[in-house]
Amino acid sequence: MSARRARGRRTTSRKRRSRERPASLNRRPRAAAVDARHRVSALAAIAVSAACVAAIPIVGRAVGGWSHLRRYGTNLGNGISWASQIAPREATFLLVLATAGLVAIVTMSHGISVLAPDRLWRKATALLFRSDRKLFLGVLMVAVVVSTQLIGAHVLGHSPITDDEGVYLLQARIFAHGKLYVDSPEPREFFDNIFVVNNGHLYGQYPAGHPALLAIGVLLGTPWLIPSLLAAATLPLAFGIGSRLGGEQTGRLAALLLCASPFFILSSSTLLPGPSSLLFVSLAVWCAVRVSTGQGGRGTTFLASAAGGMAFLIHPPSVTVFLLPVYLYLLLGPVRRSPGAVGNTVALVAGGAVMVAIFLTLNKLQNGGWLVTGYQALWGNKAAELGVRTPFGFGTFLWGIKHTPALGLRNTLVNLLRTDFWLYGSVASLIPAAVGIWATRRRAWTRVLLVSSSATVVLYFFYFWPGISDTGPVNYYLLLLPLVVFSALGLDALGKRFQNAPQVARQRLPGAVAAALIVVAALTYWPVQLEVLRTLGRSVSEPYRLLAAKGVHNALVFMPYYLNPRNPSSWVAGRRNNSPELDDDVLYVRDLGPRRNVKLMAKYPDRSAYRLVYRGGHPAVTCLRRPGASPGGIRERPGRHP
Repeated sequence: MSARRARGRRTTSRKRRSRERPASLNRRPRAAAVDARHRVSALAAIAVSAACVAAIPIVGRAVGGWSHLRRYGTNLGNGISWASQIAPREATFLLVLATAGLVAIVTMSHGISVLAPDRLWRKATALLFRSDRKLFLGVLMVAVVVSTQLIGAHVLGHSPITDDEGVYLLQARIFAHGKLYVDSPEPREFFDNIFVVNNGHLYGQYPAGHPALLAIGVLLGTPWLIPSLLAAATLPLAFGIGSRLGGEQTGRLAALLLCASPFFILSSSTLLPGPSSLLFVSLAVWCAVRVSTGQGGRGTTFLASAAGGMAFLIHPPSVTVFLLPVYLYLLLGPVRRSPGAVGNTVALVAGGAVMVAIFLTLNKLQNGGWLVTGYQALWGNKAAELGVRTPFGFGTFLWGIKHTPALGLRNTLVNLLRTDFWLYGSVASLIPAAVGIWATRRRAWTRVLLVSSSATVVLYFFYFWPGISDTGPVNYYLLLLPLVVFSALGLDALGKRFQNAPQVARQRLPGAVAAALIVVAALTYWPVQLEVLRTLGRSVSEPYRLLAAKGVHNALVFMPYYLNPRNPSSWVAGRRNNSPELDDDVLYVRDLGPRRNVKLMAKYPDRSAYRLVYRGGHPAVTCLRRPGASPGGIRERPGRHP
C-alpha cells in the first residue's frame, strides 16, 4: 500500500507541475510537430507545382509545339466560321493550363503561405501597400513602357500582326501630313489594299481617334511608343478608380493586376486601338466616380463626358454601350441631386456633344456625308456583291459568314473563355473578380460597372465577327477596367476575411494566391504567347526580310492582294501600305498580271520592278523584264529568306 501511495504522490506532483507551467510551454512539442508537418507539406506542394509547370512545355513538344495555337484561313464549310472556333492545338493548351496550371496555382499558394519568411513577407507588403504612392505608380508605369517596347521590338519586330494595324499606321501618316486623305495614285487599282478606301481619295476605313494619337508618334519618328505611353497613363486612373471604390490598398492592387495582365501588356505592344480606348474610358469612369462622391465639379463632369467622346472617336460601338450606363447613373443620380443640377447636366451633355460634332464633321469632310463612316465608304458599293450590311444582327454577312443566334452564343462563349485565360494567364483569372462582385454587390458602382460589362458582352453576341485574339479577345478589351477593379476588391475582401485567422499561413493565403497566380502565368502562359507572337511576327515580315536580303531598293514590288504565308497563324493578309507621298524606297503594289503590270512600270521608269509570290508557303521574288530592256537586279528564280 505504501508503494502504491508513493506512486500516486509522484503522479499527482507531475500533474501539478504541468499545470503550473505556462500554456505556451505545454503546447510547444505539438506546435513544433504541426509546424514541421506544415513545412513538409509546403515543400511537397512546391515540388508538385514545379512538376505541373514543367509538364506544360513537355506536352507542347509532344503535340509539335505551341507556336501555332491559332489557325487562320481554314474553311470549315460555313464561310470562315473557323474564326468562331478554338483550334485543336489551342484547345489542348487551354486544357493543359486548366488542369496542370490550376494545380500549380493551388499548390504554390500553399507553399508560399507557409514557407515565405516573415521578414520577406513584411518587406513585400510594405513595398506594395505602404511605399510612396507616386514612386509605386512611377515604377509600374516605367515597367509597362519598358516591357511593351521590348516585346514590340524583339518579339514582334515592330511589324503589324494584323491588317488593322497597317491601316491605322497609314492613316496616322496621312494625319501627320496635315490631311484627312490623299488623292488616290493612278492607276488606282494597283493601290487597292485591305481595309483601305481607294475611291479617288485614299485613306483608312477606321475612325480617326486612334490614328490621330499615332500621328504624334509618326511626327516624332516613334509611332510604336504611343501605345506604350497610353497604357502607362492608364495605370494611375485604374489606381484612382480602385482607391475611391475600395481604399488605397484596392487601388494599388488594381494597378498591379493591370500590369500583370497578358491581355493588357501584349495588346499595348502592338498598334491596335485597345490602349487608346481603354485610357479614355478609364478617364471617363474616374471622373464619373469623383463626381458621384462629391469630389468633382462641373469641370470634372465636362471632362467625364469629353473623355467618353474621345473614346467614341476611337471605337464607337463598344464605347457607347460600355459608357451609357455610367452616364445614365450620373444623370439620374449624383448630377440630378447636386446643388447645380442644371449646370452639371449641361456640362455632362456638352463634353460628349463636342466630340460627336467632331465625329460628324470628320465624316462629312472625309467620307462625303455626315452619317457616312469609313466602313460605309469602303463597303457601300460592294453591298450587293458581298452581302455587306450593318455588322450587327443575324443573316449572311461579309465573306459568306452566316450569323445565327447559335453562332453568336458560340462566339460569346469562346470570347469569355479566352478572356478568362488572357486576363492573368490562368483558368482561375476570373475568380478574384467574381469574389469582388459578390463582396461589393450592394454598392452602386459595382452594379454600374457590372451592367457596363454585361452590355458589352451582349453587344457582341449580335456581332457577326468574333474578333481576333492574337493578344486577347479584342472585342472585350474594355472589360479589363472593371475586371481588374473587381479583382482588387475581391482580393481585398479575402484579405480582410482571413486577417484574423488562427494560423499565419491562413492570414497570408489571399496574398499567396495572388502571387502564385502571377508567378505560374509568368512560367507557363507568357512564354507560350510570346513564342506565338514571335512566330507570327516573323511570318508577317518574311517577304520584306527576303527583299532586304536580296538588296532590293528603289523598286516596285508587285504582290498578291491576299498573301499566303507558310505560317497559318498569320492574320495579315494584305501587303504593307506605302507612304501617302509614295516616297518610300520600295513601293508595294497589287499584282494584276504581266500585261497590266507593264502599265504601272511605265509610270515609274526609274524604279526596278519585281514580283513576289508564295510558293509552298514561302515567299519567292523574281525580277521583271521591262519591254525592250534586259533584266537587272536579282535573277529570275525563286528566292527564300535564310
